[in-house]
Amino acid sequence: IRTWRANGLPTDPALIDDPLRNMRITTFCVGLIGVGWGLGWLLITPDLSMVNRMIYLFVTTGAMFSGVFGFGVHWPAFLALSVPIFVPAIGTAFWPDHGFPLAFALGIGTLFIYVLGITRKFSGTYKESLRLRLRNESLYQDLAAERDASVAANVAKSRFIAAASHDLRQPMHAVNFYPESLDLSELPDRMGQVVGRIRRSVTNLNQMFESLLDVSKLDAFTLQPVEEPFKLGDLMLAVEEVGAPLAAEKSIGFSVQGPQLWMMGDEKLLRQVILNLVTNAVYYTPAGRVDVVFGQEEGCLVVEVSDTGCGISGEDIDLIFSEFYRVSQTRDRHDGLGLGLSIVKRLCDSIGARVPLRA
Repeated sequence: IRTWRANGLPTDPALIDDPLRNMRITTFCVGLIGVGWGLGWLLITPDLSMVNRMIYLFVTTGAMFSGVFGFGVHWPAFLALSVPIFVPAIGTAFWPDHGFPLAFALGIGTLFIYVLGITRKFSGTYKESLRLRLRNESLYQDLAAERDASVAANVAKSRFIAAASHDLRQPMHAVNFYPESLDLSELPDRMGQVVGRIRRSVTNLNQMFESLLDVSKLDAFTLQPVEEPFKLGDLMLAVEEVGAPLAAEKSIGFSVQGPQLWMMGDEKLLRQVILNLVTNAVYYTPAGRVDVVFGQEEGCLVVEVSDTGCGISGEDIDLIFSEFYRVSQTRDRHDGLGLGLSIVKRLCDSIGARVPLRA
C-alpha cells in the first residue's frame, strides 16, 4: 500500500492527521538541508581562496536568515538548519592553514548566537499568539453555540405564546366581562368603589397582556406585513372610535382629520401603530387635547399624533422606544409595562415606516 504520493506528500490519513509526526518529518528534512550546507565547509571550502570562502560564508549566512522567515516559527526546525551550517564555519578558525582569523570567527559566532536568540523569541511569540487565537476561536464557538441556543429557546417560547394567544385570551375576556356586567348603581358605595378599582385593574392587566402577546408575535416572526388596498377613511374612523371615548373619560379634546383616499399597505399593522400612539398620548395628557392628522407627502402616508401632555426631556428621546422603559415623570400616571412605543418602533420597522419625534 502506497502511503506517499509522487510529490512526497503523505496519503495515509494517519500521517495527515498527526501534526506532531509531520513536524518531526519537516524538521528532519530541513536538517538535511542544513547538513548539506555544512558539508560544503568540509568538502569544498578547504581548496578555495579566502575570497571564495568569504563568498560561501555570505551565501550560507543568507540561507540562515532565510531560514528565520521560513522556519523560525518552529524552533527545532531552525536549529536543524542553522547549527550544521555555522558550527563548521566557526570551526574554520582552528584550521592549520588559511582558516578565518580567530577574531572573525568569534564575530561569526556572536552573530550566530544573536540570531538564535531572536529566532527563539519569535518562535515563542508565534506559539503564544497561535495558542491565544485557538483559544479565542474556541471561546467564540462556545459563545455562538450558547447564543444560538438562547435565541432558539426565546423563539420557541415566543412561538408558543403566540400560538396559544387565542386560548389565553378566553379567560381574559371572561375576567373583563364579569366586572363589566355588574351595575354599580345597584351596589353600596363602598362595594361600588371596590368594583370600580377591579375594573381599572382588569383594564390595565388586559393592556399589559395584549402588549406581551404583541411582543411575542414580533419575536416569533408571526406578524408579516401584507400589501393590499384599504380606505383611509375606515382607518380614521377606527382611530376615532378608540381614541374619542378615552379622551372623553379624561375630559380632554380629541380630533381626527385627513382626506378620503385609497392607500396601499398593511392596514391592520398600521392601525395598531396609530392606536398605540393615540392611547399613549391620551394616557399622558392630563389636560388639553390630542389631535391625529392624516396627510400625504411624496406618495406616502404621513400620520401626525400631537398632544398637550408633559412632554419628553432630551435625555429620554433616544430611550423611549426601548422595551420596558418608562419616563420618570409619567410613572405615577399609568401602570403600563413600557412596551407600547417599543412595539410601535418594531412594527414600523416591519412595514418600512419611520417614527420621528418632536419633544
